[in-house]
Amino acid sequence: MAFSQRATRRYAGTANTPYNRHDKRYRDPVLRLDLGGRLYDTEDWGLGGFRVAGFRAPFTVGDHIDGIILNDTGSPAGRFTVQLVSTGGADTPARFRFHQLSDAAFELLQGYVLRPQ
Repeated sequence: MAFSQRATRRYAGTANTPYNRHDKRYRDPVLRLDLGGRLYDTEDWGLGGFRVAGFRAPFTVGDHIDGIILNDTGSPAGRFTVQLVSTGGADTPARFRFHQLSDAAFELLQGYVLRPQ
């Protein structure tokens, strides 16, 4: 898997509070993700990471998890590795920080960000 070094350096992110963001968050489009072998839809996402509700997996904060962004037909559109920042709770989505983005994943997300509103 070819990962974009520029994405890893720039978008690995160091923000650890909602008010210390490096990148804008988007709710549209909702991203369909295969995350650790389970399917999730994003609550919101940005070039630095994303949040998902209902996260239930055997991971702890700080773990790195491989994932796939799925297209409308459920086929892989781009691969990534994230770090679990917060497991969330009943009313709080889990938070993830991108650790690595494949070139395909980076280009897909960048295309969404740059599209006309």
